[in-house]
Amino acid sequence: MPKEQQSEHQAASSEARSSKADEAGNVRAGNVRAGNVRAGNVRNTTHASTGISAEVAQPSLSLEDMSRIMEVASTLRKERTTAQKQLNLDETKALLRQKLLETTKVTGERLTPAEVDLAIEQYYDNLHTFAEPPQSFSLMLAHLYVRRAMLLKWLLVAAAIVALVVTMLSGKAMLETQQAKSLWEASKRHAQTIMTLNDDPRLASSLQAKVDQASGARNRRDFAQLKSIEADLAKQQSLYEADYQVMILSQPGTPSATERKYADDDGNRTSGFYVFVEARNQDGSLRKMAVRNRETGNMVTVERWGEQIPESVFDRLAADKKADGILDEKLFAVKRRGQAKETIVLPGDDGQPLERRGQITSW
Repeated sequence: MPKEQQSEHQAASSEARSSKADEAGNVRAGNVRAGNVRAGNVRNTTHASTGISAEVAQPSLSLEDMSRIMEVASTLRKERTTAQKQLNLDETKALLRQKLLETTKVTGERLTPAEVDLAIEQYYDNLHTFAEPPQSFSLMLAHLYVRRAMLLKWLLVAAAIVALVVTMLSGKAMLETQQAKSLWEASKRHAQTIMTLNDDPRLASSLQAKVDQASGARNRRDFAQLKSIEADLAKQQSLYEADYQVMILSQPGTPSATERKYADDDGNRTSGFYVFVEARNQDGSLRKMAVRNRETGNMVTVERWGEQIPESVFDRLAADKKADGILDEKLFAVKRRGQAKETIVLPGDDGQPLERRGQITSW
């Protein structure tokens, strides 16, 4: 075709495309003025080859943006093609069968269509078969990496448990240490208090030995021995601090003495004379006392008990109370602060204080 005719043909095509663009713009924009598009800025462009004016929208995309769009479009096209191949599996197998049969003709191999079909089926059956990789250090690391979230959770739980156990053990150890220290310090205080009440050197030596035993038990955390030593020293302190009188009951209508006849478990009968007594503190209040019953051998805590006396003293006291109903001779013993035990002051027939014999707690 001559160059002049080619130029005229290109000009005519360009004019036709411009006219179609104008018509499309007018349809979308509605009632607008010629030469304007509602979408925005347009300008009149004159083609150099034809001199025909056409209204074209100014492009707003850069070359980089256009490249990205083309890449996205290409990717979508490839994915669509792959999906179609997977969905049209039967067509793919038929095409593969045809190509394999054609290949056998070229290579000269003698394969039947049934053998080709069997080979294709086996190929697709094993196409997505998973084979466990051999054991190795890298495989172990891969498994650990895949399970890292779960492993981290279990590690955190284990760490929390260990921290809790350590805290409990350390707290228990601190508590035991504090308890041992408290018992040891209490034992020392008891011993020091007793030594201020009684300065007997033998007593001081005995108390110091007790404190040394408490110190050793503290180091060993022997709580049983510590508690035993502390309780014993506390009892001794209470004894040395006590200040009271043992009085014979003398109120009218209240028996002051009795003759006791008793048969033990073996059938042996014994008899004795007893006065009924009670301990009164310096403020007049009753004091409970631990008394060993001579008839049973048991220690009993009571407010009143019986003290054994000679028959001659019993008769003397009976005559005293019979005279006016009131016993005048009623002080049996005294216990002063700092003393370890009571001192009997009730005199016998010889005018000397009686010796303590035995006690009873029931009659």
